[in-house]
Amino acid sequence: FAVVRPFLQVLVLGFILAVLFRPVFHHFHKHMQARGLAALATISSILLLGLVPLALITQLVLNEAIGFYDSFSRGEVAFDQTQLIASLPTHVQTFAVTGLRELNSFASRLSTNAVQTAGSVLSNVATFALAFFLTLFTTYYMLKDGHVFEQALLDISPIEDAQERILF
Repeated sequence: FAVVRPFLQVLVLGFILAVLFRPVFHHFHKHMQARGLAALATISSILLLGLVPLALITQLVLNEAIGFYDSFSRGEVAFDQTQLIASLPTHVQTFAVTGLRELNSFASRLSTNAVQTAGSVLSNVATFALAFFLTLFTTYYMLKDGHVFEQALLDISPIEDAQERILF
């Protein structure tokens, strides 16, 4: 169990995707006859349904962030801190001055830790990529050979065969 434990979430997600996309797999299997090709077509459908919208949304967010950075670096987005603080109510002005001072301090600490953060981000991206690949791998084989796995579960189950068929 200790060997499988780090991958348990990935495996469960693969099982869930296989169950959810089983009707799509059966549709492809009727037309292709080869279980491996039908499972591959189903995985491709999962990728199209999941990755294309995610890529489009990510692209929109990145374009907006780049546009904001360009505007900020050209000086188009600028504000005068003293004018901003002066427009606030008097009882909020002291908190605003302190907050801006802490924000500037945080920004300087953030820039000094950028290299360390980049290493952590790369590690997280690699972990995500591995988990994503293992999820698709599990889903593929659960679609392709899921009937064998299901039969093995039915064989070891203590429930009568007629009742097992109702459950599964």
